Amino acid sequence: MSSLYNENGILKGQKNRINLLAIIFTVLIFILIARLFYLQIIRGGYYYKLAKNNATRIIYLTAPRGNILSSKGKILVDNESSFNIAITLAHIENLKAELIFLARLMHQNYNKFLKTVKKEEFLPSYEPIILMRNISVKELSKFEVNKLFLPGFFIAKIPIRHYPYKKIGAQIFGYVGPVSSSQLKEKKYDYLNSSDIVGETGLEYYYQKYLHGKDGEKRVVVNSHGEPIGKIIIKKPVMGANLYTTLDLPLERLAYKLMKKREGAVIAINPNNGKILAMVSTPSFNPFYFSEGISQKRWDKIIKNDQHPLENKAIQNALAPGSTFKVIGALAALSLHLITPKEKIYSGSTFKLGNAVFYNWNPNQKSKINLYRAIAESVDTYFYSIGVKISVNKLANYAFKFGFGRKTGIDLPDENPGFIPTRQLVYKIYHRHWYKGSTLSAIIGQSYDIVTPIQLVTAYSSIANGGNMYRPYLLKKIVSQNGRILKEMKPKLIKHIDIKKSYLSAVKKGLCDVVNKDYGTAVNGRIDGITFCGKTGTAQIISKTYSIYDIKKIPRKYRDNAWFVGFAPLKNPKIAVVVLDMHANFLGANAAVIAKKIVEKYLEQKGLWKPPVRKKVNGKVKSKSKVPSFIYTSF
Repeated sequence: MSSLYNENGILKGQKNRINLLAIIFTVLIFILIARLFYLQIIRGGYYYKLAKNNATRIIYLTAPRGNILSSKGKILVDNESSFNIAITLAHIENLKAELIFLARLMHQNYNKFLKTVKKEEFLPSYEPIILMRNISVKELSKFEVNKLFLPGFFIAKIPIRHYPYKKIGAQIFGYVGPVSSSQLKEKKYDYLNSSDIVGETGLEYYYQKYLHGKDGEKRVVVNSHGEPIGKIIIKKPVMGANLYTTLDLPLERLAYKLMKKREGAVIAINPNNGKILAMVSTPSFNPFYFSEGISQKRWDKIIKNDQHPLENKAIQNALAPGSTFKVIGALAALSLHLITPKEKIYSGSTFKLGNAVFYNWNPNQKSKINLYRAIAESVDTYFYSIGVKISVNKLANYAFKFGFGRKTGIDLPDENPGFIPTRQLVYKIYHRHWYKGSTLSAIIGQSYDIVTPIQLVTAYSSIANGGNMYRPYLLKKIVSQNGRILKEMKPKLIKHIDIKKSYLSAVKKGLCDVVNKDYGTAVNGRIDGITFCGKTGTAQIISKTYSIYDIKKIPRKYRDNAWFVGFAPLKNPKIAVVVLDMHANFLGANAAVIAKKIVEKYLEQKGLWKPPVRKKVNGKVKSKSKVPSFIYTSF
């Protein structure tokens, strides 16, 4: 009986506990429902507004672009921080009012801001749009003081390009600019976002993917005023890879200094592998203006400059080569057994072909001369006598052998292939028939012949090294931020030119006489202790005979273009140089002096040459040789 009583008591106690738990659970459910009713029904509007005003903002952290360096690791292009005003449309309540407020605050044009926003409307509403780039400290202070009135606007800190040497090398490095809406739609730019900058020209464009790096990301909770109230995730940006060039910085700076006040180009190259040592195009420009978003005023000034500073004249400017092209005619004539190097041919002041008369640049020329002298004195009539024996197509074939009429393949965009005439090409492109007299002009580098400085120095490098043609290149290596070599450029032999070494040697002797004989046209380029070889050339703009001292009386746009291309030393050459001096004052003779100074600098750096000690005559340093005062139209 007692046992039964105890069991009933236990069961009754358990039932009471279950009932109690049920009551407690019911009460809790009631409280939860009541709370949900309160939050969603009674206070729902308030919390909806709060949730709307507190949002997660994604801020892209732009990765710094990789540095561009010289062959020895000197920085040529790097980065510096810039402050930019950005807007996120997802957090804007009254776009027009806020843009007007910002425009008045910053003394900017409202329509310009609106146009920028409209251009980027296709982007997700949470993605930032840059309205003002690289703002000043004063503008930054103004924004910070007034940011409470600008919800949805914020300061984006973005790295921009810095150019320690300003205009030097501008066309090589190229410039960058804000990525455009059209570029963002292109597949090749699918890794970019709207706040990125992108390479537009030069190495910046050619090696864009390596230099760009990987953007980071910051997700921040902000309130209705755009103020951050909590940080969620930060993904750090990874700087782009560093690009080491083949450029010799002291040589690059010297070349620019020599060409700074001229229009033209200079290239120095290692003739044994195609490595670019220096490349200059003038006039130049400061690429920094593009990094910050170039103003219309600056853009108009650059674009309207008739000397085209944006153009890389070293690879894009194709002009008549003048007498520098005579070596092609000489090698063609030797290979076709039309002449021998020592054979003397009468070369007068004129050459007649039918009723047409072709003139020599030197009216006093009246003698029999061999190939060496013809090259050294650049005797037109000697080459006219070759021109009547050779067809333009055969002449073109030898030009093609040396890379003319085709791109060299240098690692820069927009290279000009130039043009070498054949009978068929001239008819196809210009709808004109070819006449024998045109071949006489073509063989001395006039007529339809147009070449670029890079083609010319590549061809002469092939002559200098015995017939090997190398692809010219600017990239040494690309190295990631953790030190891994991503890409390394090796010399690339394009081909060995099938021409007898004895013929190349004969032409080289003539080129050495150009500089080292007193009758040579580039005697001013002579280097004491070094056999410097090369060729002057003048491409006529108009047909007019004038004295070298009358050139300044000719309007600049009508002055001839001067060339010099050469290499040194004769045996085992270390450097080849081309100089294009457009609308020059002293033509090929002066271009040779520029080339000489570059060669001297390079060989001195390599320990292969020392400047001679100049002797004094009557207490004065003996002056250098003067430019000859003869009358001419071209050499």
